[in-house]
Amino acid sequence: MSRRQVLALSIALLAGIGVVLFAHVAIKLPSEPFWSTITSIYENYALAIAVAFSVPYPMWVAGVVLVIMMALVYGLSYRLFGRWFG
Repeated sequence: MSRRQVLALSIALLAGIGVVLFAHVAIKLPSEPFWSTITSIYENYALAIAVAFSVPYPMWVAGVVLVIMMALVYGLSYRLFGRWFG
C-alpha cells in the first residue's frame, strides 16, 4: 500500500471511531460509565442511529451506515492526500 492509502485508511478509521464515541457520549445514561464494554458502546451508537432514522434493525443498519461513512471519508482523504503527495 502506498503512503497516501495508509494515511487515508487511518483517517477513515479514526473518523469511524470518533463518530461511534461521539454517539456513545450523546446517548449514554448519566449513571453509565464512559469506558464501558465495546458492545455497550456500539449498542449506544446503534440506538442513536435507530432514534435518528427509525430503522427496523438498528444493529445492522448502524454498521452499514458506519461503513458507508468511513468509505466516504476514505475516498475524500485519499483524493486530498493524492493532491498533496501525488
